[in-house]
Amino acid sequence: MFFDKIAGKVVRKFKYSINPSANATTIMSEGEYIWVSSIVGGVTRLHIPTGKSDYYQYNEDARLSSLSHSDAYGVVALDNGSYIAVTWNGYTLLAPEENDPSKLSATPYTNTSFLQYRNVETRMISVYYDKENTMDWN
Repeated sequence: MFFDKIAGKVVRKFKYSINPSANATTIMSEGEYIWVSSIVGGVTRLHIPTGKSDYYQYNEDARLSSLSHSDAYGVVALDNGSYIAVTWNGYTLLAPEENDPSKLSATPYTNTSFLQYRNVETRMISVYYDKENTMDWN
């Protein structure tokens, strides 16, 4: 729902379908899209001009585009039109497809696929991207 605070009224409503047991963790506005990450529901991308939603969740079928887990704690935009979604089991790169940049393919990254990384903590519960490189890590 878009609210015009000067006029004091709702100017546009969208249907947002999400699992009733899901809890939203972050909401981000980026260009023509609103992104919502949630526990259980993964990541939803709402195209503002059309009201069309795309859903990204974990899928056990490795041939399908999938998040690393359906518990998503955040999403951030990168400079190249890609996005990072952080989840309970690592993170997922959402990158524009070559033949249709409006569609995103998901590539999950977890360290649990290799025995040597089984003891590494993969749960990511927050995310920040320093586009201007303003953070001083010294």
